[in-house]
Amino acid sequence: MIDALRVLGARIDDDGRGALPLTVHGGGALDGGPVEIDASSSSQFVSALLLSGPRFNMGVEVRHTGSSLPSMPHIRMTVDMLRAVGAQVDTPESGGEPNVWRVTPGAARPGPDHRAGPVERAAVPGGGAGRRRQGRRTGLAGPDHPAR
Repeated sequence: MIDALRVLGARIDDDGRGALPLTVHGGGALDGGPVEIDASSSSQFVSALLLSGPRFNMGVEVRHTGSSLPSMPHIRMTVDMLRAVGAQVDTPESGGEPNVWRVTPGAARPGPDHRAGPVERAAVPGGGAGRRRQGRRTGLAGPDHPAR
């Protein structure tokens, strides 16, 4: 995942370990573009990159290079959530290449009544905290979302 983020333009200091702990240095936006990743150990690697895709300058093209994906339902839920907030996502199921997902750049716009689900909370530090709106926590895709 660290290498994938670097390919997409992130500046990461990990003292050459390729593992945690690490520091990600912000500089505005990331270029994005094509990236290859072996997500055989966790589908969340694909989901995390897809969730970030709309904010990358060039969007993102995620190509899974491993032999299997542990949870296609997890990736489908991520794609459904992105589409629900207006992101354009091309998937293998929608006629794209096998093991390749593309997210077009552009701000995803969650509605005021969406709630953060497990995918969204797992994708960002502190994501489980949600945001406060008129005294209640809101985010993206609640527990009654059809993908659950």
